[in-house]
Amino acid sequence: MTDLPTASSMKMRFKQFRRFEDGEIEFAIEEARVACGTDGTYWIDDENLQLGVQLYAAHMLQLTLMRGASGTGAIKSSQGTPELNISWSTPPWPSADQLTDYNQTQYGMRYKALLRRNFPAVIVVNSGVRF
Repeated sequence: MTDLPTASSMKMRFKQFRRFEDGEIEFAIEEARVACGTDGTYWIDDENLQLGVQLYAAHMLQLTLMRGASGTGAIKSSQGTPELNISWSTPPWPSADQLTDYNQTQYGMRYKALLRRNFPAVIVVNSGVRF
């Protein structure tokens, strides 16, 4: 099993998560560990697995920050100046095939790109199997 990030290492790498208590960050890491697996067997290498866990956990923490900023669970959709007009929107519930929308945060988009690099789409043509 590869070394997984800790609350301290997440706070050092992602400064905006310093306001979270260690337990909240550890919970996000645990969720990321379940989503990413526990070893580098299916990932290109252990470093890709570590980065995947960090980015997944950061995505979940960033969603928490975004939803918490409104106090209602909505996320900020736009902000203008000089009058400071802020628009909030409530994201739709994820569909069954898209459990979390990785496009909502920069960390989610980076995680999705890492997944594509580690688990490329495969097509089998003319496999030679006959029935």
